[in-house]
Amino acid sequence: MALTSQKSWQKLESSPYNLTKTRSSREGSRTFDESSTLKDGTRRRRMQHEALKSEPLDPRRVIECGLYLGVKLDDEEHALLSVAREALNAPVSKHWELRLDNKGVKYYYNCRTGLRARFHPAEKEFQKVVATLRGRDFHTTHKARTWMKFVSGPDGGDAFYHDFLTGKQEASLPSGSEELHGVPDELLPAYDVDVSDKTQKEIVDDVKVLSFKSWWYEDKEEATLGNGSSAGGGLKKRYVTLEYDLRSKNFRVILEENVAIDLKDMQTKQKTPMECWDLYIGAMLHVLGKNTTLQQGTLETILWLDFHAAQLLRVKADLERTLQKYQTTSINAALSFTLRNKPGCCNLRQLMYQIEQLKSELSKYRPQLAKTFVPASPVAAGVAEG
Repeated sequence: MALTSQKSWQKLESSPYNLTKTRSSREGSRTFDESSTLKDGTRRRRMQHEALKSEPLDPRRVIECGLYLGVKLDDEEHALLSVAREALNAPVSKHWELRLDNKGVKYYYNCRTGLRARFHPAEKEFQKVVATLRGRDFHTTHKARTWMKFVSGPDGGDAFYHDFLTGKQEASLPSGSEELHGVPDELLPAYDVDVSDKTQKEIVDDVKVLSFKSWWYEDKEEATLGNGSSAGGGLKKRYVTLEYDLRSKNFRVILEENVAIDLKDMQTKQKTPMECWDLYIGAMLHVLGKNTTLQQGTLETILWLDFHAAQLLRVKADLERTLQKYQTTSINAALSFTLRNKPGCCNLRQLMYQIEQLKSELSKYRPQLAKTFVPASPVAAGVAEG
């Protein structure tokens, strides 16, 4: 990517809406294409990718990946962590690079599409593998297999074993213990085929369902929370998946595996019908009597949201520049402030509201010109009509 400094590169990369990455020189308005500058930066990123890829796995990252893929450790699904290990070790295509965010956390970045993945580009497929194995009672059949082998260095240093059930570590596998069973080969994703072979527009056009994950805690009384002789009370983490069908405009709430509730409509906090542009990472919903915040989204969902946000932000920026030519006072802060620009976090409904209000202000001076500012995407156009 073409930028003049590492600091400016990090700032630009942090925004998913920067689909066209060019810069202006200080000497004039001349722009630079990303392919013509900072070849050294590309080499440094590839070196960083190789260095990060060669780092050995650690138990903490396996657990984080497993939870992200839907493994329920509270329900003793430790055997399913073998899927997390497979995901973290799986190869990726040439367009994907391992990088570090500002907090030093690893993530994958697609240099061609701008798509991001937390643990692997095919993590959605690995989520399906977890669901399939759960349906086969894999975690029950292999319940005793809770140990995994790790190495302490990139060159195959000292090996140790970690027990995900108790958190213990041993230099050798304890007698009578068993390692995690591998993932059946027939369930593994095709690593040579992924969304990186498509353009952003092609990926967005293929999205049929927006899928989000969230969770809440419930008071639970059961034997596992007690002292062994009587039931005890405590908080139980409950996971929920919310899906929105872009064609039927229906919702599906998945509480547990094979337990799904189809809803024709849901309401926002303002008691208005909820639609696709009301959904984003961080959105607060009322789901089955629970106040729920959408915490995560699939890769396709986040890309879909960011693609339409980018189009709307371009319209908004053009409106602001045009309005400043005719309006002597500054633009209302409620219309000009920048919405959250983290992946999947832009509120399309609020962004469309800002655009409509800016058009209203511009129509006071140039009514016909204001009508020419319309969103480029059919989905965004639907928002305006709503």
